[in-house]
Amino acid sequence: MSGTDVGVSVRLQATRRYKSGDRFIIVVADTSDIEAAANVDVIAAANIANEALGAELEAAGMRSISHRGFTGVSAQEKDKAERVFKVGSAGIVSMACDYADCERDLAIMTKRLDLSTFAEFTDFDHRK
Repeated sequence: MSGTDVGVSVRLQATRRYKSGDRFIIVVADTSDIEAAANVDVIAAANIANEALGAELEAAGMRSISHRGFTGVSAQEKDKAERVFKVGSAGIVSMACDYADCERDLAIMTKRLDLSTFAEFTDFDHRK
């Protein structure tokens, strides 16, 4: 095997479902969700650069958030809530739920996340 024959980079996704009674939170870690990672960047930039656009996004239930230096987006519509954090160059960690007051549970879960570990994992060059 030559030094140039190292295989093809692969995209890895891991999903975990946390359940308590009839309530559940789905957590997804994705090593390369370029679109979602770019959306997080755009929303964060819009909140910083354009106060009116930031207010418009917030009125639509979306706001820029951060956790230990990682940029994210929080979205809520009625009982549905989601948080997406950009980790690494194009990786994401997302959490979603759909029950009354589930945004509070996402906030608690966010405090427990070590996103730097996810960032190391997503930036690793996974090869077949």
